[in-house]
Amino acid sequence: MTIRDDDPPPTITIRDGSVTEGTGANQVVRLAVSLSDPSAFTVRVAFDTVPGSADARQDYVAASGTVTFAPGATSATISVPIVADTLVEPDEDFTVALSNPSNATIADGTAVVTILDDDGSTRGPSGTSSTRRTLFTIPGRA
Repeated sequence: MTIRDDDPPPTITIRDGSVTEGTGANQVVRLAVSLSDPSAFTVRVAFDTVPGSADARQDYVAASGTVTFAPGATSATISVPIVADTLVEPDEDFTVALSNPSNATIADGTAVVTILDDDGSTRGPSGTSSTRRTLFTIPGRA
């Protein structure tokens, strides 16, 4: 007698993330990757960063690799370094995309990462970024 495994494979999802850019040491954004159900098999999925409004050389460090779930595991993390700077700029984003799963399928394979600028910008009424300016008056000067 042969026992056939006819259970559907577990599904993989990745969650969006955000991180404050920082001005000193570089930051790291950690993205949660989860498996819908434990598996008796090792599950693997590839990942790659994909530029958006954020640039892979100036705003974050491009990353790629493989996430591995050991048998029975249901959670993993992808870490992507963020490049700190002191430029006033709008919030920026990039995507982390999953591909080529083994022993699972992908339910949600893209995560948007938002890099929150912290260099003196303020939010205007429409949500746009603007620079805060202070005017000084020197007595005796026009």
